[in-house]
Amino acid sequence: MTSTKLLRGHAALLVSLDLQIEQASDPALYEASAPAVSKWSVKDHLEHLSIANGGIVSWIERARDGDPKLDTGGRPSLAGWIVLLTGAYPRGRGKAPERTLPKGTSAEELAARFHGIRERVEGLEGSLAQLQASRATRKHFAFGNLNAAQWLQFAVIHDNHHQKIIRDVLEARSDRSAAGAAGSA
Repeated sequence: MTSTKLLRGHAALLVSLDLQIEQASDPALYEASAPAVSKWSVKDHLEHLSIANGGIVSWIERARDGDPKLDTGGRPSLAGWIVLLTGAYPRGRGKAPERTLPKGTSAEELAARFHGIRERVEGLEGSLAQLQASRATRKHFAFGNLNAAQWLQFAVIHDNHHQKIIRDVLEARSDRSAAGAAGSA
């Protein structure tokens, strides 16, 4: 039987991907930046998420399919357990791995990438019990060895982390616009 937590994580990742598709498709949101909040613009955060989620989903698919080349064993680090249990991690504490850094993908390509990832995540629905039973693990640079179910959970936590930053960027941008409009009145 598939755990409720895994079912919720799968559903939450689909909702997050829908939001990312919407954001990548809206030029006003996509181009937004607020250097006081984040060095990255909204499009940079979205591109990072598309790269990270694409890699996570590819690995989860391999775990589902029982790829014998995958490692087994190991557990999350203490920091990993804390993140998985609390569902969050603090800003500015980690550095994105080089392979997940934004490279300047267009909004159209990014939206298409999110659509593809979403379809693949949808395709996992019928195999969530297999994922839960999988003994495969993959090392996260900061959180230790995570199994397939934990990687799915982490993808949601990671998405939420970046969505909070995106919200703050958009809020700071609208605050600047409001201040500018008030100053010209």
